[in-house]
Amino acid sequence: MKLTSFGRYGHFPHDISGNLTVFRNALRILFRKLHLGEVMCTLSLLQPAGAVVIRHDLDRQAYRQLASAEAFSGVVEIEVDTGFGIRRGSGVVIDEHWVLTAAHVTAGAGNHAVQVRAGGTSIGAVELRYAGGWAASPSPGLTQGGDLVLVRLGQSSSLTPAVIAPNVSPGAIAFLGGYGRSGNGILGATSSPELLFAMNVVDRQIAAPGGGLLATDFDDGSLARNSLEASTVRRTYFDVGFDGPRLSDRLLDVAPSSSIADWGGLPMASSFFPWMPDEFLEGTTAAGDSGGALFVFDASAQQWQLAGISSWGVNPLLSDGFARTDSRYGDIALFTDLSEHGDWIAANIPEPTSLVWLGLLLLGRRVPRAASS
Repeated sequence: MKLTSFGRYGHFPHDISGNLTVFRNALRILFRKLHLGEVMCTLSLLQPAGAVVIRHDLDRQAYRQLASAEAFSGVVEIEVDTGFGIRRGSGVVIDEHWVLTAAHVTAGAGNHAVQVRAGGTSIGAVELRYAGGWAASPSPGLTQGGDLVLVRLGQSSSLTPAVIAPNVSPGAIAFLGGYGRSGNGILGATSSPELLFAMNVVDRQIAAPGGGLLATDFDDGSLARNSLEASTVRRTYFDVGFDGPRLSDRLLDVAPSSSIADWGGLPMASSFFPWMPDEFLEGTTAAGDSGGALFVFDASAQQWQLAGISSWGVNPLLSDGFARTDSRYGDIALFTDLSEHGDWIAANIPEPTSLVWLGLLLLGRRVPRAASS
C-alpha cells in the first residue's frame, strides 16, 4: 500500500472515494506532478532508482552511456523518512558538505530524516536550509520560483561538486537527469528505475515569485507534440484554474517561441562527448526526479554548469488526468532557475569549494533574464 496526504500539489479529476484503483491513480498523479518517488510503507521495498523518460526510437544504452559522464557524477539520490515510509527524490552535490535539491522533496521532514545516497554510500543530513521564496508559498507551481533547499551533510562527500550557472538563455542545449522512473515517450514512465541522462532544449525562462523557472518540452519530432508552441496545445488543462487563472497565457503564450518542432539541426550527443552516438538524446523528467539536475555547457569557460533543479511537470496535450502526468511526448518539465539564487547559496555555504565559488562570483555579471506575463 502507498500512503500520502492530499494538498495543493495534486490535480484529481475524479472522485476517489470508494474506488481503490482510482485512489491509487490519484496518488500517482500527485507524485508525478511533484516528480517525487512513491512513498513506500516499508524499507524492505526500497530499490535503487534513477532514470528519465526517453525517445521511443533510440537504444536505451545510449542514455546509460550519457549518465556515466564524469560531468554528471554529482547527481545523488535523496531518501526522506516521512514517518509513514520513504519518499525518494534527487539532488546535486555543490560542495563537499552540501547538496542542493527541491524543497518539496524534504518538506515536513526533520534534519535527521534525510539520507543522501550515491555509489553505494549513504550520508545523513544534519541541517536543512530552505530558500526564502519557498517558506512564503510552500507549493510547487508557476507561482513558486524558490523550490530549493540546501542539505548539509554529516560528513564530506568525495563527489565532484557542480558549478552554479551564472545565467542561461532560451535555446540552450540542456542535459537533465535524476533518480526517477524510466520509460519512453509513447508509453510514459512505465519501466523499472534505472540511471539515465537525457538531452533537451531550454524553451522558456519564466518569472515567478521567489525566483524563476526554466521549461523544457518533450518533442517527438512533430509539431503536434511541440507543447511549448502555443498554437498546437489543448488549453483545457491550463485553463482549469486549480493552479491559478489562464496558466496558458503565462507559460504557453510567451513570445517569441524558442521551442524546437523537430530534432533536425540540433547538436548531437557526440558534439559534447566524443564517445557518444550521433543522436539528439531527447528526454524528460519523471516521478522521482524532483531535485535532479539541469546542466548546460559554457563553451567560453569550457565548463559544465548547473542551471536548474527539477521541480515539477505536466503534459497539456493529453486530456486524461493520469496521462498528463506520466511523462509522455508533449510533457513540459519545469526547473527552478538557479541564476536567481546565487546570493542565497553563497550566504548559506560558509566556505564553498573553489569551483562553486567561481560560479557564484560570476553570477554578479549575469545578463537580465527574460520576464513573462
